Amino acid sequence: MWEVEDVHRYTTGGLHPIRIGDVLSSSRESSPQQYRILNKLGHGSFATVWLAEMLNAPSRQYVALKVCAADADPCHETDILRRIPEIEETRNVLRLRDSFSVEGPNGIHTVLVHDVLGNILDLILLDPDGQYAKQMSSMCRQVACGLAALHRRGIVHGDIHIMNVGIALPTLEKHPLEDIKGFFGRPDCTVIRSQEHPTERPESLPPYLVSSISPVHYMMKMDAVFRETFLQLQIMDLGNAIICDEQERPYCTPINGCAPELVFQKIVNSESVRPSPTKECDIWSFACLIYRLVFSSSLFYLCGYNDVMLHSMAMICGEVPLEWKDYWDSNEFLSQKNISQETADAEWQLRREHVVKCTRKHSEAEVDQIISLLRSMLKLDPKQRPSIEEVLQHEWFKSSLALA
Repeated sequence: MWEVEDVHRYTTGGLHPIRIGDVLSSSRESSPQQYRILNKLGHGSFATVWLAEMLNAPSRQYVALKVCAADADPCHETDILRRIPEIEETRNVLRLRDSFSVEGPNGIHTVLVHDVLGNILDLILLDPDGQYAKQMSSMCRQVACGLAALHRRGIVHGDIHIMNVGIALPTLEKHPLEDIKGFFGRPDCTVIRSQEHPTERPESLPPYLVSSISPVHYMMKMDAVFRETFLQLQIMDLGNAIICDEQERPYCTPINGCAPELVFQKIVNSESVRPSPTKECDIWSFACLIYRLVFSSSLFYLCGYNDVMLHSMAMICGEVPLEWKDYWDSNEFLSQKNISQETADAEWQLRREHVVKCTRKHSEAEVDQIISLLRSMLKLDPKQRPSIEEVLQHEWFKSSLALA
């Protein structure tokens, strides 16, 4: 079970208090829908996500409800999503099925309705034998196809990482609600005592916090068709996406997948500087995601905006950009570091040997292909990175064309 959200976010402008069994209703005059809350799927700083059933659908349908905080900017995300047509080309981008607002004690909250997706990290934890390693080329190519669909429409995702890519669960609807409830048992709830969490209005708090369930866990155990079918991946969470040349929005990509030009500006210029992401930033972040998926570890193990992070980026790329030169040479720590293509080659060779020896999920030839792709994408100069269209033409993806 995932940890629960911060209870202090249940305040004016914050999260909407929800209980298992609540029914949320859309206000669309043409086809109003009602959604009954079944369990928790996840949470973030600006939303909670819930598994729900559609009560007035002609057949069984499960959906995910993203209930945004009152102080979030959900209109931005819905505007982005509505720019994406429902065509075959965009099948690797999560689609918006419905949206509406609910009013509660903490404000007015936008609710986004999507298909239910599974968490890739859950799949990795449940796949110790590497069953899905054979699909890794197809899985990464699908993410590339989703990113290409966004870039072709002038959309920068701005927050590509492992938690923003999900696994489609097309056969979930075949499972009766009683089976799903029986598998997970009673929801794992933590009762909230209002006297322990003082607030202006006790009604701002839910009666309990709910731990998240894993739909992937259920499908792996209870659905043979899911286990035997090639996985379909979708990019999700466009809350931080921007329209190129139309919008500016501070980046929020986690540090381990954040493009170096963004990291450098934040370190050197100001702690408060958060420039907007670009398509080139998406390429760097996507490379970090590929590394995480294929090699089951992070490309960078550091979590801070500091000189050590700059050194790690330069070391793996084998160069110090001209824009960094003055800062680099004047920095006592950085100026002593040896950065060259030779040291970068040696670093990648060590990583290659570790992967081939320890994981044994990919052949040496495939590992060489993957590293070739990654090194082409991991350029400190954004102009030297390939476009997503060029990434799709890499030889590693050729064997997966029939599967994506």
